[in-house]
Amino acid sequence: MLNKLEVKILIRYKCLCCGGALEKKEHYMSCTKCKHKYCIKDGIKIFDTNTNYYGDLCERDMKNLLKEMDYTDWKELVYKYFANSYPFLYYIITDNNRADWHYLVPLEKESIVLDVGTGWGTLAFPISYRAKVVALDGTFDRLSFVKKRTIQENNKNIFEFVNANILELPFSDCQFDLVILNGVLEWVGASVNHGNPYDLQLKALQNVYSILKEGGYIYIGIENRYGFKYLLGAEDDHTMLPEICYLERDKANAYSKQILGREYRTYTYDKIEYSCMLKQIGFEEIKFYYPYPDYKTIQVIMDLDGKVVRYWNENILKKDCLRNLSGRIQVLENIAAKVSNIENYISSYGILARKGEISD
Repeated sequence: MLNKLEVKILIRYKCLCCGGALEKKEHYMSCTKCKHKYCIKDGIKIFDTNTNYYGDLCERDMKNLLKEMDYTDWKELVYKYFANSYPFLYYIITDNNRADWHYLVPLEKESIVLDVGTGWGTLAFPISYRAKVVALDGTFDRLSFVKKRTIQENNKNIFEFVNANILELPFSDCQFDLVILNGVLEWVGASVNHGNPYDLQLKALQNVYSILKEGGYIYIGIENRYGFKYLLGAEDDHTMLPEICYLERDKANAYSKQILGREYRTYTYDKIEYSCMLKQIGFEEIKFYYPYPDYKTIQVIMDLDGKVVRYWNENILKKDCLRNLSGRIQVLENIAAKVSNIENYISSYGILARKGEISD
């Protein structure tokens, strides 16, 4: 029999075929209408039929890491696999600063958070100290890592593990207090090889809107296509091509096809465009923040106020050499802060928006 706490945080799932409610059985979930079944493997609910593997390790090494987690602490394994070969990823996995933006959201211990694209759990774990978390990812092995880590740490607040795609979310409406899309929205168009990426991104945002409670929040961590970083020639974070993200879409597409042999589908936007997308879906109270140096490796998160950024640049930030890209970015950002248009040129945004409450 469920205790009171379990009843409070029971997630309601829906069938992806007919929308009917799902009942949990021992090894699967079954639709009460069409009787379609969804497998539960190692405590992970599987809704995504796409078995393609995506990860920072090759699939064989990832499976070896998961086996080793049965008898070795996860921190030792992450150090072994990444500290020397991939220090940037090691830093991201082990540093909780990436999640510091969550203090901007009024969460309570019974709030329910959905972390879409949970990856290594770098957001899910620090946020789980404040709220209940559902971890969702399109790759089963990544969820296995997060699940095993929760067991090692006796973490009960990350309580559901869902293998699914943001374009087909298996949740009934109005359940979550916060949905996180950190480094996710830009990849939506690339998750399928058909359809307009912009339209697919709108669909993803609409799906999020539907499952949020009234007054619930969405957080988006994402690049600014016109950031000084990219205007100065830095590689796009998704295609690894320079001089592409700020191009008109047809030109970016031709460039990508010429160099990579595939369409350009990882769309990013500027502040005005992100705001318009969110408003189109129905989100309100849209607020943009400056995660320094970017949303992946947050050291400081600031209000997008020119005076705040200018003070940071002039009085706190350690100056880099002008011969470095970061040094040139600092100079340009300081100039932009002085003329009050810094918001248009920072490298990435932290965006908070809210689902409006229905008045009586």
